[in-house]
Amino acid sequence: MTLDEFNKIVASKGYVLFDFFATWCMPCKMQTSIIEELKNKKIDNLSIHKIDVDESEDVTDLNNIVSVPTLIMYKDGEVVKRYVGVAQLDKILDWMK
Repeated sequence: MTLDEFNKIVASKGYVLFDFFATWCMPCKMQTSIIEELKNKKIDNLSIHKIDVDESEDVTDLNNIVSVPTLIMYKDGEVVKRYVGVAQLDKILDWMK
């Protein structure tokens, strides 16, 4: 993902969840299954995007990602939650309350 693409997505209305991951990261693989479960819920007003930290260094640097997995939730362009490590589905859903 380019920095321009990231900025356009962040500026959108509603909730945006970014999952910063690496292909070599075992906890990231655990987080992926949770993110897939979240996608299957088809929640209105939520878009989900995965960002490979090794392929999107500009976006990774902008968000000060130092560890993966890291989840960042935006609402209407503002960060509402940042979480490092594997976040369970109920925790992610709580961020939207």
